[in-house]
Amino acid sequence: MSRSLAVEDVPQHLRNKLRISAAQPAELVAQLRGEGWKRAYIDGGAVIRAFLQAGLIQELTLTRVPVLLGSGRPLFGGLESDLRLHCVTSRQYPDGLVSTRYRVEGSRPDE
Repeated sequence: MSRSLAVEDVPQHLRNKLRISAAQPAELVAQLRGEGWKRAYIDGGAVIRAFLQAGLIQELTLTRVPVLLGSGRPLFGGLESDLRLHCVTSRQYPDGLVSTRYRVEGSRPDE
């Protein structure tokens, strides 16, 4: 999803492997479902926030790196309200990373 990129910005060798959309989350999900999609990977703080606010994220995976930053920015920016997450599974890696998969309470069920 992008409001600033156009097809011309995509390198030629990638043009058959991706597409750019400026659609709103619900519109994009409806389009993808119409094409038979069951799951999609959503990334980028503002994009994730838009999908969360639309209730379109059923699962969320957060991976933490064991480094405390002196300052930083919120992970997704501000949300309209708190979202409850329920831990599904958590995995620790040898390098110290911890990845946790959550179910998002109140998300729209798959249709």
